Amino acid sequence: MFRIKLENIGKLAIRRNLMWLVFLISLLFIGFIFSSIEISLNEIVVTEEKQDFKIIIYFKLFSILKIFFLKLDRYGIKIFNKNIPITREKLKSIDKGSFDLLRDLDIKLESVNFVLKVGVIDINLTNIAIVVVSTLFPILIRNRIKNKNLKYEILPEYDKLKFHFNGKISVSVKLLTFIKLHFKNIKSENTHNKRKIMV
Repeated sequence: MFRIKLENIGKLAIRRNLMWLVFLISLLFIGFIFSSIEISLNEIVVTEEKQDFKIIIYFKLFSILKIFFLKLDRYGIKIFNKNIPITREKLKSIDKGSFDLLRDLDIKLESVNFVLKVGVIDINLTNIAIVVVSTLFPILIRNRIKNKNLKYEILPEYDKLKFHFNGKISVSVKLLTFIKLHFKNIKSENTHNKRKIMV
């Protein structure tokens, strides 16, 4: 009788552990579905001496917790302290479908906080460049972001050839949307290939 009770207790413990495991897997699955990818542009430098940029891509569980990220700069992609160079051959291998996918994504502008310094060697051209950038940028972001998340300065740099963006522009996209569009793109490519074969 005592052995039977022990067996019952053991079975209950196994069931309880299985229930917790199923719950955790379900929670992670739901978290994955409602996760998002945040892309943060942190720096762009274009001068006669230097050309560089810095982009950070975060994976956000439940669109809140940043659990994974990678960095992009002129030297390549940095992930887990490992640098993967970006070559011209790799850039050429990116097909048109990838750009179509980016265009169709529902990208949300999260925050804007930066200082942009623009300079052309000629003073008059610098003034014109400042006016153009200062006019176009507000038009591009109109109705896309709340004012409390919007802060920027556009400043002239006279007698210099310079474009220096320093700060942060963050955009995000739901992971589920990205996956749906990715499979839709694959499906359309397969349909297109089948039509080619039939012809």
